[in-house]
Amino acid sequence: MNEDRDFYQLLRLYLQSQNQQYPGVLNPLLDYILLPSDLLHLIVKLLLDETVPLREKVKVLLALLYYVSPLDLIPDMLLGPVGLVDDIAVAIYVLDSLLNTVQPETVERSWAGDRQLLFTLQRLVGAVDGMMGGSLLHKLDPVLYRLFP
Repeated sequence: MNEDRDFYQLLRLYLQSQNQQYPGVLNPLLDYILLPSDLLHLIVKLLLDETVPLREKVKVLLALLYYVSPLDLIPDMLLGPVGLVDDIAVAIYVLDSLLNTVQPETVERSWAGDRQLLFTLQRLVGAVDGMMGGSLLHKLDPVLYRLFP
């Protein structure tokens, strides 16, 4: 079973086993601490997934570029971990867009993190989307459709 896992997934399993072996302050927080890395891993996996349509891959690529870019709305260099909030938000919005166009199993098989956390993120995005009247990515769909039919 470990043959199917990549380096990040194996590293995550190792961290979880160490966390269980030596319980402490990080025990209940480990999944949240690993969330930015889990989302980055998911973005890269979806970008390489052959079942994801080209138009959706463009969104994933834009999210990846934003994620690794030093120019953010909330600068990572100045604010440390707080600066990851906007990166996480962009990744979650792309994830929401993907879940509306690809099979949920496509996202779930690429997700290395806690399954319950993924479900919670999906519900959170749905609630925020409803309050905002639809995300920016959904409004960009007609433009991307013309560029990548």
